Order: sequence, then structure tokens, then C-alpha cells
Amino acid sequence: MINIGTNFNFYTYDYYPEPEVQDIAPIFYIKLKFPIGYHFSLSGSYEFETILESSEPFHYLKLEIRYDF
Repeated sequence: MINIGTNFNFYTYDYYPEPEVQDIAPIFYIKLKFPIGYHFSLSGSYEFETILESSEPFHYLKLEIRYDF
């Protein structure tokens, strides 16, 4: 199974000395899941998040082996 998509997060920061700061962060993702046996499955996901006002993106990689009983 393969899932590909995107979503948008809207962050609001309320700092005391400054007015409210708002950021939009688009997230792009891909998720994979493969059965590798009767009870086992292997899954992984990758997310790429960037805040539009910042030049530093965030990368998330998750790998999982699952046993269902």
C-alpha cells in the first residue's frame, strides 16, 4: 500500500513582547506498507515540512516492523 499526500499546518505563536506571529507549514508525505509474512508487516514513512518564512526544512523518517497477533 502506498499513500502520497500533503497537508498544511497553521502555527500561531504568542510572544509577550511581540505581536502574534503566524506561520504556514506545508507538509508533503509518502507512506508505504508491505506485508512480509502472515503476522508481520514492514512500514515506513517520510515527511518533508517547511515553514514558508524560514529556510530550514524538517525531515522525518519513520521505519516500523509490526507483528500482529
